[in-house]
This record gives sequence, C-alpha cells and structure tokens, in this order.
Amino acid sequence: MDLHEKLVGSKSIYKGRVFDVQVDTVVLPDKKQVMREFVVHKQAVAILPIHDDGKIVLIRQYRHCTSEELLEIPAGSIDDGEKPEEALQRELAEETGFIAKKFTRLCSAYTTPGFTNEFTHFYVAKGLAPEERKGDDDEFIEVKTFTKDEVMVMIKNDTIKDAKTILALSYYYLNHPA
Repeated sequence: MDLHEKLVGSKSIYKGRVFDVQVDTVVLPDKKQVMREFVVHKQAVAILPIHDDGKIVLIRQYRHCTSEELLEIPAGSIDDGEKPEEALQRELAEETGFIAKKFTRLCSAYTTPGFTNEFTHFYVAKGLAPEERKGDDDEFIEVKTFTKDEVMVMIKNDTIKDAKTILALSYYYLNHPA
C-alpha cells in the first residue's frame, strides 16, 4: 500500500525567529482530505563532547516549554549557507567554551516527526580545547562534566530527559562499549 499523502494546499500561519508554523491540506491514501499542522525548523546539529579522559560535557539550561532545567548535549540550528561541521564548532564554542580538534558523525535523525520537520545531525567531538564562550544573549547555560557511568545512571533515573541527549549517548555507547 502506498502511504503517501498528496499535498493540495499549504499556508504559513506563523513566522518566527526560530521556527515557522505551517498548515497543509493533504489527501490521505483513502482519499479523505485532512489538515496537517507542523513546525518548520532549520536543520540542526547536536554535539556529544568528550574530553580526553572520557568525561562527557553536558550543559544545563532552563527550557521554558518544559518549565524545567534540563541536562543536554550542546545543539543548535544550522545557519543558511553553513555546513553541519561549521555549525557544530560554532555551537560547541557558544554553549560550552570548547572547540573540537576532531569530530565524527554519529547519525542523523528527525527529532520529533509527529509535529516538526527538524532534522538533526549528531556528532562526537573530541580533542576539546578551550575557546572563548560567546553565547547568545538569551541563553543562560551552566557547563558540567560527567563520567559515562554517571550519565547512564542519570538516563535511567530520568535526570536526563532530553531525547537528543539520550539518543547521542545511547548510540555512542552502543558502538563504543568500553
């Protein structure tokens, strides 16, 4: 069975600084017509920074939509004309005060395809060196380091709740168990 939906109309209902909201009219495989609302977002990068001693760098920041402080890996949107590798160095420096001498691609994924088209490229950053931290004016971030065992316990006990962070850590340790 062909599961594709045929687009018959599209309307932008909100244009914001970080994302837009769009409503599409589609025809389903059974010929019914429905509306699909979704968030339009630029592609993004997410970086798992690991020090030479194996300690993982996470950031703690308050997330208004969750009303919580979350522990996360650094991440951000890819600017127009920017390559993912350029964006990851920029975001890593802005959010942690480090640059990476070496980075390796982990995977790429849609973060939450039920309501957004955001597509994130995941990387591991190693060979971390201090860099001047020039964060965004509206970001208040605390940089923390943890061992592998500490982050795995924090995932199990729901201290780490951010999906991109759980994905990156799980994927990395699945492929690098030592």
